[in-house]
Amino acid sequence: MNYIHAFTDPGTPERAVIGGKGLGLVRLAAAGVRVPPGFVVTTASYRDFVAENGLSEEIDGLVRDVDHEDAEALTAATRQIQERIASGALPGGLDERIAKAYSALGTGEEVYVAVRSSGTAEDMGDASFAGLYDSYLDIRGAEDVVDAVRRCWASLWTPRCAAYRKRLGFDHRDAEVAVVVQQMVAADTAGVLFTANPLTERTDEYVVNASWGLGESIASGIVTPDELILDAATLAVKRSTVGSKQWRIDRAAAGSGTSKTATTAQDAARRCLDDATAAELGAQGRRILELCEGIPQDIEWAVSDGELFILQSRDITGAGFLWEEDIESWQSAPDDEETVWSHTWAEAFWTGAVTPLFYSVRGRELRNSDERLFTLWGFDDLAKMRRFKYRRNTVYFSSDADRIYYRNLLPARLRKHSLDNLPPDWRDEAGAARFDPAKAARMYARVRALTTDHGPLRTIKSVYRFIDDRAAEANSPSAAELRLLSDHELRKEIASKIKLFEDYLTVLRPAFHVYATTAFAILRELLAAWYDGDNPYVFQDLISGLPKRTAMLQEQVDLWELAAELRRSSTVVALLEKSTNGAEFFAAVREEPAGADFCSRYDEFMAAHGHRGHQDRDLWYPRRSEDPDIDFQSLRSLVAADSPSPVDNEHRLVAKREEVTAEVIERIRAKPFGSIRAELFKAVLDYIHRFLVLRDDERPFADAITMGKKRAFVELGRRLYERKLIDDPDDFYHLAEYELYDLLDGRVSRKLVRAKVRNRRAVFDKFIARSEIPADYLRGNTPMEVDDGTDTGLEGTFAGVGMSRGSVTGTARIVGDLRDIGRVRRGEILVCNSTDPGWTPVFGLISGLILEAGGMLSHGACLSREYGLPAVNLPGAMQKIPDGATISVNGDTGRVSVVTEDD
Repeated sequence: MNYIHAFTDPGTPERAVIGGKGLGLVRLAAAGVRVPPGFVVTTASYRDFVAENGLSEEIDGLVRDVDHEDAEALTAATRQIQERIASGALPGGLDERIAKAYSALGTGEEVYVAVRSSGTAEDMGDASFAGLYDSYLDIRGAEDVVDAVRRCWASLWTPRCAAYRKRLGFDHRDAEVAVVVQQMVAADTAGVLFTANPLTERTDEYVVNASWGLGESIASGIVTPDELILDAATLAVKRSTVGSKQWRIDRAAAGSGTSKTATTAQDAARRCLDDATAAELGAQGRRILELCEGIPQDIEWAVSDGELFILQSRDITGAGFLWEEDIESWQSAPDDEETVWSHTWAEAFWTGAVTPLFYSVRGRELRNSDERLFTLWGFDDLAKMRRFKYRRNTVYFSSDADRIYYRNLLPARLRKHSLDNLPPDWRDEAGAARFDPAKAARMYARVRALTTDHGPLRTIKSVYRFIDDRAAEANSPSAAELRLLSDHELRKEIASKIKLFEDYLTVLRPAFHVYATTAFAILRELLAAWYDGDNPYVFQDLISGLPKRTAMLQEQVDLWELAAELRRSSTVVALLEKSTNGAEFFAAVREEPAGADFCSRYDEFMAAHGHRGHQDRDLWYPRRSEDPDIDFQSLRSLVAADSPSPVDNEHRLVAKREEVTAEVIERIRAKPFGSIRAELFKAVLDYIHRFLVLRDDERPFADAITMGKKRAFVELGRRLYERKLIDDPDDFYHLAEYELYDLLDGRVSRKLVRAKVRNRRAVFDKFIARSEIPADYLRGNTPMEVDDGTDTGLEGTFAGVGMSRGSVTGTARIVGDLRDIGRVRRGEILVCNSTDPGWTPVFGLISGLILEAGGMLSHGACLSREYGLPAVNLPGAMQKIPDGATISVNGDTGRVSVVTEDD
């Protein structure tokens, strides 16, 4: 029986033979890492020891019958097991084999060794037995080594180990342990290196803990060590903290064991590891990280007489690394740790959960488009800044960049309307910052001179022209055609779609973020200065009821008319009501003669709008062409609501806008230079109406490009799954674009890919379930405490921002996922994070709306005004308001009150 395996023996036994710690050391030694020599006493020796001493049944009986929640009883039972191990006879010849292997470590003299337990389940998945088994330092002499091996075996049966195995569901009969015997290093300095930051979970920095003497002082927790944070790319020290290092542990002056002495004041006050040695350590850590397939490592190290030794390495456990820095690999600008990041921007423009795949594509598209625009405008400082950050399945936007952008773009009087994405305590200073009119003038001059498709009016025309010219490209190829492409051609198709969207954004974004932003600010200022009427909703009324029916409104009308078609047949309505899901209903209605007209119209609707209907923008969210439940739930809601046609709402809002517009113009004309003022007002309002029509007209085209990308990535994911490169068909959403290509090309470890997908999916699921709420602001990667402004001082009453006039009292219905929209009943008040067009059908049922995210021009706010529903923006509403509670919503004041929590 092979009881001993030296680090230098050929071959690498399995974990079950030499344990996790032994396996790591054998692999490191085989790779040429400077590891002190040693050997492993294999699990076979422990197994034979138990068998030859007849301990199996005795151990099983003691452990099986004891109450593991009874500390006293468990201690008594495990003490008996440990006593039997201490007195049992070793398997034949084991003590001689250990003595022989031990003597081979020295050069004629007995060396000091560390004797450490090496568990077979140590640091695997969710089980971390690190620190539970015993280790013994500075053991000298063969007899003492054999005794230490026994004690390591016995440590398998401490009360805490037995309780831990029970809690994790491990069978005690399978408990085994190997033992590592390794020559000790007389360390001047020692400690731990983490090849990722277990506290912040960043994988682009290493963490070093260091103290004088042996590393046992850190492991036992008796000192506060020095801490150094290394940049993983450069190995430079980013920051360091000098710990007190009040004690040091060294080899005992005589015999075996160690001694503890106080650190001198001089040593306690200085770092024990210089930058050069830290970089050398980091380089070794990087090498070991590669050997361990990219899985972050917890590495024990020591420095003796200027030489660096690696004592052991194991996977870091207990930290949910997401490798978000890998998802950001497309970024070229530096990631300044002092940058302040805002989540409010994403709540308006990038709602919902964001997968690594979509961020790696859309973030790069936005970055490339912005850099082209900023360079065109002469905003070179912005072109060089990092403006997006990915964190835990959502996106943050740089407040530092936002502050510079609006300072460049708008004078202070107009700028104050565009600072909502900045932290509240920044806004006054940012609003008052000096405006450089010459810089702004140069921007407009450059736009005029260097482009033919930019400018306030040219941009709008250019967007429509782009849509007309590129529609066929956006909508092809089909999923069947994509299957016929080679891997190389499929990548080219993805790149083509990404370039199409970048080009589109470059034409589109000036309309949103320059001209419309300016026009809205001017309109507010004109109303404040020139309107002296008593309509507090004048701004809302002027921007509602557009002069032209938009593409998105037409989609609402088409869906409403489908519901009206259903209502004409009681037979079809009965099918709708008794069906349990969309697939069942649409299959049944196609077999029903009374449903023929509906099916014909529905096929036309799908041809035009099949790429839409999704809850949020990410590729992960299903579109109606992929999920029949989307329209099934929508049609059920519309049939049940029997609400007026969107056309009726359109006519009502148009009439109201025309009435209010006439009143405002009449009042302006009555002022000095009234005719000139009125013409200026009409020009600004006309531009805003043009923009708002554009905003709703362009979205279906943008969604068509996104759907084209989704079809291509779904095909790529299908190939990865078919080739067994991912474990589940939808794993590809949790990998960045380049990570998918690395996997396809065999350039990445499957172990690392599995870890990334597993950890990222877990956080994604929490986001979808709304069990983890993103911080509103970050500084670097650290959440900032910022008052959300909702506290009124009155229990159950919150101060939000009104988005649509009116007040209502009703039952609050919390809906975090569009798939749960069927929970909403007529007259209830919908409380959700945000809405996209997929939510539209429910507006005919509800009596009010509370959104956590979005402003006056958000989809939910606009639809609320169309349907005459009170609406309020209230950050954190889904946590503040209990589901089923009776609440009052005032869209005039923005106040929300919980009347009663009874459902």
